[in-house]
Amino acid sequence: MSVLEKWPDDETTAGQALGWLSQWYHLFVVAGLFGFMFWLRARTWENFIVNGDVLFSGNDAWYEFREVAYAVANWPNTMPFDPWTEFPTGVVVEQFGTFYDQLIATTALIVGLGNPSDHLIRLVHLFFPALLGAAVVIPTYYLGKHVGGRIGGVIAAVLVALSGGEFLRRSLVGFSDHHVAEVFFQALAVLAILIALRVAQEEKPIYELFTERDWDGLRRPLGWAVIAGVALGLYISIWPPGVLLIGILGVYVTIQLPITYLRKESPEHISIVAAVIFLVAAVLSLASIDEIGFGMISRTLAQPGLAIAGAVWVGVLSALARAWDERDLSRWVYPVVVFGSLLGAVLLAALLLPDFFQYFLRQALRFVGFAFNPHTDAAVTIGEVQPLPIGQADTLISWLGVAPIVGGIGVLLALAHQYVADELDPAYLFVALWFAFFVAATFTQQRFAYYLTVPAAVMTALVVTRLFRYLRSISDTDGIETYEALVVGGVIVLLVVPMALGTTAIGRSASNGPGGVTGWQSSLDYIEEETPAVGNYGDAGNADQLDFYGTYERTDDFEYPDGAYGVMSWWDYGHWITQEGERIPVANPFQHNAREAAAFLVAQNETDADDALAAVGESETDAQTRYVMVDWKMATANGGFGGYRWGKFFAPPNFLDDADESDYYRRVRSLVQTQQGQSLTNRYFTLQKQAYYETMAVRLYRYHGSAASPTDVPGLDLGGSTVVVDWQDYQGVALPELSQNGTGQTVQLFQNRSAAEEFVANDSTSQIGGIGKIPSESVGALQHYRLVQVSDPTVGLRYGQLGQFMASQPGLTVLSRSQQYQTGVGIRALGLAREPFNSYTKVFERVPGATVQGDGPSNATVTAAVEMEMPNANKTFTYRQHAETDANGEFTMTLPYSTEGYENWGPEDGYTNVSVRANSSYQFSTETSFNESGSIYRYTATENVSEAQVNGVEDEPVAIELERQVLGEFNNSESSDAGNESSESLTPPSLRSPDGDTDDSPSGQTGEAVSWNPVLNARSAGL
Repeated sequence: MSVLEKWPDDETTAGQALGWLSQWYHLFVVAGLFGFMFWLRARTWENFIVNGDVLFSGNDAWYEFREVAYAVANWPNTMPFDPWTEFPTGVVVEQFGTFYDQLIATTALIVGLGNPSDHLIRLVHLFFPALLGAAVVIPTYYLGKHVGGRIGGVIAAVLVALSGGEFLRRSLVGFSDHHVAEVFFQALAVLAILIALRVAQEEKPIYELFTERDWDGLRRPLGWAVIAGVALGLYISIWPPGVLLIGILGVYVTIQLPITYLRKESPEHISIVAAVIFLVAAVLSLASIDEIGFGMISRTLAQPGLAIAGAVWVGVLSALARAWDERDLSRWVYPVVVFGSLLGAVLLAALLLPDFFQYFLRQALRFVGFAFNPHTDAAVTIGEVQPLPIGQADTLISWLGVAPIVGGIGVLLALAHQYVADELDPAYLFVALWFAFFVAATFTQQRFAYYLTVPAAVMTALVVTRLFRYLRSISDTDGIETYEALVVGGVIVLLVVPMALGTTAIGRSASNGPGGVTGWQSSLDYIEEETPAVGNYGDAGNADQLDFYGTYERTDDFEYPDGAYGVMSWWDYGHWITQEGERIPVANPFQHNAREAAAFLVAQNETDADDALAAVGESETDAQTRYVMVDWKMATANGGFGGYRWGKFFAPPNFLDDADESDYYRRVRSLVQTQQGQSLTNRYFTLQKQAYYETMAVRLYRYHGSAASPTDVPGLDLGGSTVVVDWQDYQGVALPELSQNGTGQTVQLFQNRSAAEEFVANDSTSQIGGIGKIPSESVGALQHYRLVQVSDPTVGLRYGQLGQFMASQPGLTVLSRSQQYQTGVGIRALGLAREPFNSYTKVFERVPGATVQGDGPSNATVTAAVEMEMPNANKTFTYRQHAETDANGEFTMTLPYSTEGYENWGPEDGYTNVSVRANSSYQFSTETSFNESGSIYRYTATENVSEAQVNGVEDEPVAIELERQVLGEFNNSESSDAGNESSESLTPPSLRSPDGDTDDSPSGQTGEAVSWNPVLNARSAGL
């Protein structure tokens, strides 16, 4: 009984008001908390309206919207099969197209009076998680009330309202995934189960009531059991792996029924209700089955099968108890037989059905396995499924306050209740198991903290109200003593204040926004508008065969028409490509084709990349993968601070058996000097290996398919110098001495490569290149991939975020505005601080390319170069490709970029309206050479390449005839054998000094290392 409920009876107006308030105060509290929670979650909704478009956050919210839009058009049906993802097979969507999507679609139809616009559907979808997240407070209140009266309900409701962490994040506006629906419908299911169990304990139904057809005696128990079964079935329909709740109910009856029997009570009361719950859930699950099988992720026979198994098990336990009574056997033997039989059944299944047993064991460990969770290397790349280490329990406390700790005390109270209570309350043990299971689930996969929020609040309410009842039981008066109020108030303050004054939910909700999709938006708009319709690539004319919201029969391998094509990217972005780009991704956030996408992105050459595309099955059809979308994260190795990885390059190697992160980069520590003197930080920076630069992701994003070398990096002027990175192991190595205003020489510049190679050969903790865009060795050009668009640079990654990131890397750049730290790296001085962040997303087209056939000097290197303009970025880059002439002076190359004829080809013709275009013709040239007669020369030619030749419409090769061009003369008095030509290149230009002037110092001529002070010279160098 709450404090307000014990307010003295008073006939005065004030007394009547207080009496009325004591009767209805909980309604005002819950209503107020609902309003607060909705405001908290919806307050940033305007951040999701970008240029009139309604955006969402995360990945899965976009596919949920696709399902919602389909359901609106085909109500109440959801999409049975989708050919607009997982190219080139299409897919059954498993966990999507559930009751959650039907619920949003129905709401949109009601609000839109039966004909909602796309914009209205998006708005409903945008706000629905905030609405449902706020609504969680209602079942939470009633759950708290069931274990602690009205004051217990209020306590539970307040704790849920103030909780941060995963539950808050997944119920914010825009996070329109099904997670918040899982919490709401699970809370409803648990509430209905608790009511049914309590009614069973009150009414005490037995099996004879069925034989006697005493429906009056069965009406309430069966009625609530049916309601609970329906609620459980709805929850599973929201999320098929929610069959875990069936497991929790099964564990509950396995423990509760023997305890009840030991208390000399009949277990039939609970078993009847539990059996009906199981059977009703089984029927509903069976009615919505998608496929025959026992998979836990999709709607299969697993859900109804386990529910039926639960009903059978309950019947066995009850029948066993009856047999025990009839034979007058010892009650203590009953639980021994029950658990012994259960263990025997498990062992028998392991022996007779090992694969079946192993599958279900793995699924159980995935939920509640703690460190035994059988994560694959691929799963480790997904942050939300990683375990929450026991040593990081403070993270959980930062989300939920001390509620999980208090909840643990509640588990002990619930267990004690089974033995000391005069009247058994079955709700206590069920809630305790519910809480314990999701504590285990949270430490197994940290995302399940969004589930833990409600049971933690309910268990806390149980503890606080039990404490108050204990204090009342030892009080000598009927009134409320001061010490009782102080104790209970103190406990409530201990629970609420840390959540209200710490890293609050208010603060965490303030920065909510759509996230990375804003950086992709202009590129997604581009592929929708400026590339041919799916089915019309190459003017195939089959676009009408692929309706974006069409209904397609289920199949394992969809037969795409000619002219259909796929878009390659990392799986994270598949739903964006489907829904916003209206194109078909090869990989998607279901992780379908994730391995194939990983193999493509880390492929070391175009042949390996083609093999990765062939592995997805495109070789079996005329449909091809035509485009590749790469963002800065996919090309960024490791990086980040505070344990957070900014880049995503680390992920693809984890999906491959023959690759590892360490093949592509290493993390090293760098020496820094503070104003107080020398010090060593534990911060690291990423140093890339050559294999990193050879990958398709890097060659595309960083170099746009162009050739690159340690001294010739697209978009970076190194003055012909060779960059060497030198770091220290620091394990037992003395720190080098630094001058008072000097810097460590982590980056050193050498005038020629031979000097750099000599330095590296004598220093095991150094390498040529490996930072930013600078490779260790030359990287060849791509022949069949061209950049066609870069995203709008005004959206996406804020430079404020970037500055925070760079400031956290003492090995990468000058640290802070106050210059507390100076580094020896000088990467900002080398112009790399904002690389590779110049454009968020880049779109590439896979083209046949134009064949070039040329003649020139024998055994020479020919370079084709053309400057390309990127209008969105207001920048240019030069595409270069090298080829070797044979003994007859002949060479061939395939060029992916055209220089003319753009206006003749566009989406309506079945081709791409390229945004990135050449501003000049191709320049073909050999290296600058000299002969001993004093001539400096090279062979050159200029030629255009048409768009028709690049896209394969015209197969006539481009003919090139290189002609000798004399560049100058020099005096060589010691020359002999005049007229003999030399193929060696002239000495590279001397090193450019930081102020831009030519450096003719001895160190520049001999190849000695030259170090820069990045603090003094970064700006003056203009880099």
